[in-house]
Amino acid sequence: HKTEHQVSMSGGSKSTKYTVSLGLYDEDGIIINSDFTRLSGRVNLDTKINDWLTVGTRSSINYINNNGQWSGGGKNEFAGTVFKALKYRPINMNPSSEDFDPGEMIDEFSNNTSNPLVFANDIVKRKTSSQVLLNGYLKFRICKGLELQITGGAALTNARNSNFYPSHTDIG
Repeated sequence: HKTEHQVSMSGGSKSTKYTVSLGLYDEDGIIINSDFTRLSGRVNLDTKINDWLTVGTRSSINYINNNGQWSGGGKNEFAGTVFKALKYRPINMNPSSEDFDPGEMIDEFSNNTSNPLVFANDIVKRKTSSQVLLNGYLKFRICKGLELQITGGAALTNARNSNFYPSHTDIG
């Protein structure tokens, strides 16, 4: 499932103009326990203080939460969840048999590959990040046809990766 919402508002007066927008994007991944969520906001504000000074800001904030599955890569490009599902030998046993184990971890006939379903359910791979961008300006009208604009900004970013590989998986 995928959800996306956007709402914005703009307006102002003779001396002030503004735009405010908010957004939400939420999508489930194609592999169990994988999803992506983004919340975002933006503010643009311009104010003419007097005939010779205008101030303004362009600011935004973003929060992202990404829960995913290990895809492999680099030297382990064939070790991810999807590749494990391709390599894993289907269980050909009767589920009512007392020898049947749905949580069977290792398939010795498929090069000791972990059960991809257990692998996808038990591994935690989460990345969260937030970013705030602040930009502002001062615009001075020195004389007709000549303006001086001073701009500045800051970017604040915080990111966290959380990975958990249980010992019963082949990479834990």
